[in-house]
Amino acid sequence: MESSVVHLAVISDCHFFVPTFVMLMSARETMQPGSRYHVHFFHRDLKPYQLDALKQLESPSLTISLQELAASHWDKFSRVGEFPPIVLARLELPLLLSELERVLYLDGDIIVHRDLSALYNTDLGGNLLAAVREIALAHSDYPQKSGIAESINSGVLVMNLDLMRRENCVQRFLRTKVEAPPNWLYPDQDVLSVCCEGRILFLPPRCNGMMLHYRAAARAGMGEFNRFFGTAYPSLEELEADFLLTHLAGTQGQRPWESTHSVCKELWEFYFRSSPLRHMELKRNPIPRRNEESAYCLFGFFPLLTIRRKYLPQSDTLKLRVLLFGCLPVISAKGNKRTVTWKLFSCIPLWKQQTRERD
Repeated sequence: MESSVVHLAVISDCHFFVPTFVMLMSARETMQPGSRYHVHFFHRDLKPYQLDALKQLESPSLTISLQELAASHWDKFSRVGEFPPIVLARLELPLLLSELERVLYLDGDIIVHRDLSALYNTDLGGNLLAAVREIALAHSDYPQKSGIAESINSGVLVMNLDLMRRENCVQRFLRTKVEAPPNWLYPDQDVLSVCCEGRILFLPPRCNGMMLHYRAAARAGMGEFNRFFGTAYPSLEELEADFLLTHLAGTQGQRPWESTHSVCKELWEFYFRSSPLRHMELKRNPIPRRNEESAYCLFGFFPLLTIRRKYLPQSDTLKLRVLLFGCLPVISAKGNKRTVTWKLFSCIPLWKQQTRERD
């Protein structure tokens, strides 16, 4: 039986509030007439102006209930990459939302394009959850290193809360997390992939539009992509036009609120500038997001000096090399907006330049 109210769950602290708020803005603005959303906003350390902004977001069709997350057993786990321990609270949603039979969980780094009612009302059958498979991990050595044969992306989850409670899944999630090997890199995602194996309904890729993951997978053509997902998209452009939402996964350091050069910047900026947060000044990384090469030629054709710039998005790092005669590295530099290390002949340290932000 379809529910008339879509229950959404989001989790955020004060540091990730802006993208989470913009995600909710996009969800509100793309609702169909007659749809109703109720947002269960789990938070920690939100500031007064952030709580006030959430009140302004509410409307007759979108209501929000706030629940502060107190210190819990998840806090004993250390931060993994960009993931703070608070993200593990999504493993406790069956107990935190004890009055609900299901919920649609959404990460904060998402832009919603269409109404979410059909996704929320997905027929789960006897499955514990519905999610999209992780194509980026499937095409890497992570399955062999981690021992996880089939990974899902936990940024979009339709969770069967009632069934999870009846099967004591939260206790199993916690036990699995405590016993997890150190090479598991995704705090909650790996736990869900293992604990729910065989009880996951795989959603089509449009339900979790991981743009950069899909673009990387489609470089060799759409054939392998379609085989992996069981789809028939003729082109990447038609896939992206069909997105229910865009998930900016795998783009740390180059997302719209972090960088002046990012994917979906214009659309994200539209929702941000339409929000109560529009007067905030965002600290964005000005490092260019492309690789460049400049050559300075003698007599118009002989390469005297060549300057190569290479951006590494995974580590938010820019590498620069100055080559003599196009091949001999004279000076090199590597760093980010905080620290730059300069070397002579790529091996002799010259100096380190550090920049500190003022309070």
